[in-house]
Parts: sequence; C-alpha cells; structure tokens
Amino acid sequence: MDACVPAMTRSANELEMLILKACRGVGVPLGQGQDVARAVTLGCTADLLVDLIACLDTPLGAAMDLRDGATLATDVHALRDIPALADAVCHGAGAITLHNFKKTPLADCVAAHLGAALIERGADVSIAPAPARAGNPVASGPERVVVGEDHWRALEQLAARILVPETEATRLSGAGAGLTDND
Repeated sequence: MDACVPAMTRSANELEMLILKACRGVGVPLGQGQDVARAVTLGCTADLLVDLIACLDTPLGAAMDLRDGATLATDVHALRDIPALADAVCHGAGAITLHNFKKTPLADCVAAHLGAALIERGADVSIAPAPARAGNPVASGPERVVVGEDHWRALEQLAARILVPETEATRLSGAGAGLTDND
C-alpha cells in the first residue's frame, strides 16, 4: 500500500465478509473462502492484504491431486488448497509435501489459523500439524481493522464478480427480486 493512500478503520466483520465475497467471486469453494476470510481478518496487515489480492487475481487452475497421499502432484492454489490440506493434516492425514510451492504470508497465515505449519524444504513445502498451542484454538480478533482504501477497492471489485448482470435475460432466468418480492 502506498503511504499516500489513506487507510480507513473498518469493522472486522465487514472485512471478513468482503474477503469471503471476493473468494467466492473468483471461484473458491465456500468452506475454504470462510477459512481464508477469517484467517486474513485475524492477521490483518497491509502485506497480507497485498498477498491476498494477488492470489485472488491468480486463476485457480485444476483441482489438487493427492496421488500417493503424501505428495501433491499438481499446482497448489493458496486460497482453495491450503485450507483443505491444513484440515487434512490436522485430522490425521499425516504431513503432505507440496512440490515447487512458494511459502507466502497468506498461505502461512491460513495454515496457522487452521492449526497447521508450513515447513520449507528447499523448493518444496511440507504441511504438518503445528505444535500444540495453549489456550482456545478459536481466536477472537479485533473488532476494528485498518484497511487501505486501495486494498478495499480491489477487494470490492473482486467481490463484485459474484453479482449477476442486471439485464432482462437474467431477470427472466430468475435473478433479482422481480415483481413478486415479498421478503
């Protein structure tokens, strides 16, 4: 974030929901999007938001493929795959090695939030259960977070991808309230 760009204090819940919408807007499954949104909101820093926005702009590609249960043969996307892999290792799958995966602040934050650790081993990264932590694993975060306006606008643009265009064709196919909206 440029030092000249103003930052706003926002509700942590507002940021979390905007991140979730942005994740859904680029095709991240709901559960993984919820994990990412919560982890990023709890660890909210400008660098983490930059990493998130860059990751949101990266196509998801093919779904991960655990061929032998211990290594990952296909490309790993931090938003879709790290939450699922962290859950797997924390629920007994054992350590998983990601070949040619670059450990990023976002991937590290999401894994840690879910109780896993990313361990660099040359060009590979292993995901393993993190050492036990004292206290409640469900962290409560701040009520307010500081978010740069440029980051907020970028997230809003990505979140807008979940919206359906306002056209007669989309209304005829069931989008929008129509003439009988009664909620």
